[in-house]
Amino acid sequence: MANENKQALAARLKAVEQATANKQAERHTNARPAGLATGTPAAPAAAPRYRAGESALTSRGYRYCNAFGVQADRLKPEQAKVEMMAAEMLHKGFAECGIHPSQKGGFWVPFATSFLPEGLFRQEQLGEIRQMVKAGGGISDLDEVAWMQRKAVTGGMSWLDQQGGGALVGPPEFGELITLFRNEAAVTAAGATVIPLPPTGRIQFPRQIGVTTGSWVGEATDATKSYPQTGTLTLSAKKCISLVVMPNELLRFATVAAENLVRTDLTKTLALTADLAFLDGEGGDIKPHGLLGTSGIGTVTPTTTHADGDTLSPQDVYAFISEVMKNNAKFEGFVLRPELFFKFVQARAAVYNGSTTVAQGQYVFDQFRSLGDGFAQNLGGFKATLSNNVPKNRAKGSGTTLTPVIGGMWSNYMIAMLGAVEFAQTDGGITLLQADQAAIRGIMVCDGGAKNPGAFAVADHLLTAVGA
Repeated sequence: MANENKQALAARLKAVEQATANKQAERHTNARPAGLATGTPAAPAAAPRYRAGESALTSRGYRYCNAFGVQADRLKPEQAKVEMMAAEMLHKGFAECGIHPSQKGGFWVPFATSFLPEGLFRQEQLGEIRQMVKAGGGISDLDEVAWMQRKAVTGGMSWLDQQGGGALVGPPEFGELITLFRNEAAVTAAGATVIPLPPTGRIQFPRQIGVTTGSWVGEATDATKSYPQTGTLTLSAKKCISLVVMPNELLRFATVAAENLVRTDLTKTLALTADLAFLDGEGGDIKPHGLLGTSGIGTVTPTTTHADGDTLSPQDVYAFISEVMKNNAKFEGFVLRPELFFKFVQARAAVYNGSTTVAQGQYVFDQFRSLGDGFAQNLGGFKATLSNNVPKNRAKGSGTTLTPVIGGMWSNYMIAMLGAVEFAQTDGGITLLQADQAAIRGIMVCDGGAKNPGAFAVADHLLTAVGA
């Protein structure tokens, strides 16, 4: 399949190259002096064939920086044939069903290619795009990556100001830039179901929210009437935006190192912003309705409650499972912050002498292990997904750094996503012009919601501690 996709890609790139050559020949013919006749030795009818830009047989993958560079007129189209071909396919596919960029000059870039609607693109087209995106990052030189990161971060900043980038301006001996560790997405890692957002930008899931009743009746007695109750889960296109300002060097010199830097940061920011909304979004026309605010979700009351924050105990883990299973849902796992999870890891049973605690006994979870053994990421026998994207700003009383724990049937949470990101860029404005920078806006379109709220349970406003 990979060879077939590569052959198809080479054929399409060859067509782009031929079209470029034809346009060059046409300009040459139109510029011919009026006194020379077409076809004479002094004025050949067509210019000699040559290759403009990169080869159509290139094996490189898709690069975001090349796409940005063409849009910013920093690169010629023939220098970004792979990106131009992908943009043509995406624009044509979306335009046929009325999906257009929200801003004039905006363009589509592949994001989550698995969620491009198959009805808009042929299978071979989807295969080509996926292969290009997969190969786009490539293997880059680590020294080149470090140099590009320093250029991106320190460009336009003063080495005299430690907080304004001066800490990154090195002496003669200077190591690599220490990159920022980012959170990990929680909802998708826990097992949420992700589907393509349809071309209409809206999808409805019918659901049954009430059942009929049965009864026993005697002779000539009417049965009690009952009707099934139904509802819908509606997911609609909502925009998640990331606005990034970067030096134009990243667009002029679109190397693999620059591509890795830009692609990783942009896509990670959009994914984490959406993930946080799936957990704690307030809902409405702008933002997804997160699980913490979903009506009908089960509630677990911790063993220990306080005015300024509650404390879970080891036995409370099973209350989540019970709360979900009583609604006939299948419990699949927990989502919580790492520091709270490892409090459960450390929990040990107390040893009593009949009247008081005299020692610590076995570990409550995974008892048959020694201190040197690892600990599987599970609670009560179910998967525990750990993420610092889980909120730690919940408030109760004077407690303002509290956190939730959510458990449930994560495959019941639906995420609808458009598999392409819309980008628009500008270098207008005196500030960007002076600094030789470009502002790039990325828009990811998605929404999420639980099909059956009763498939989830939450304990909210928790301290990062485990009680007895």
